[in-house]
Amino acid sequence: MVDLREGNATVEAPLVGDGVSQPEPPLSPHPWISLIAFGYPVLLLGSIVGSWLAAWAILGRMPQPALDDPKQILGLVHDASVLVLCFMPVGMAAALYHAFLQWTSGQIAFRTAFANSLSLLVFWLHVIFLLRGDPFKIVTWWLD
Repeated sequence: MVDLREGNATVEAPLVGDGVSQPEPPLSPHPWISLIAFGYPVLLLGSIVGSWLAAWAILGRMPQPALDDPKQILGLVHDASVLVLCFMPVGMAAALYHAFLQWTSGQIAFRTAFANSLSLLVFWLHVIFLLRGDPFKIVTWWLD
């Protein structure tokens, strides 16, 4: 409904049953779950590749496995990226919880929930396979 009295253009929530206005429910009960579910793979990949790029900048050449120790070169930066890897199960659990919320909330259509869950799964698998494929031996160097 639009209230145009006295030149004020305000939008009001529709009235339900007893005349009490009800706000629109959010798409997800916990929006931060979506952020963790989709953002964690990017954080994981960024922390490992970012460590490698920082070591490259420090050394002036590409770091090589078994020659350049990331713990010696980066110190606390490497420790922070190790923490990101250690909390990977938390990110995966957030992704599963996000998919569960979408399937059971009833706020979005089945096809949308299926597409969101499938894209989340493909996104996580893509990051995992990229790290396992290890182009430029980045993960091998990082785990050294």
